[in-house]
Amino acid sequence: MNEDVRLIQPQNFEITEFIEDYTRLVRTDGVPPSADFLQELVADAAAQAMDGQFIIWVDDDTIDDEPKEFIFNLLEDAVIYMGVD
Repeated sequence: MNEDVRLIQPQNFEITEFIEDYTRLVRTDGVPPSADFLQELVADAAAQAMDGQFIIWVDDDTIDDEPKEFIFNLLEDAVIYMGVD
């Protein structure tokens, strides 16, 4: 587990596009998740990352019923959203 990710400052989470993609592609029952919740989701996934890239996998509750992989890069001092597959 990569506990160092907890030391990354919130402003170094470049996940604005992730928040937009997540709310566009995942069913949220009309109540979109907060940006703070999604940042914590990313931070938890980053803490478990073993190398420089990690994925948040959503296989149910997607708008088109197709699994989604939200891809991120983990750098020494930043988390960067790369896109969705």
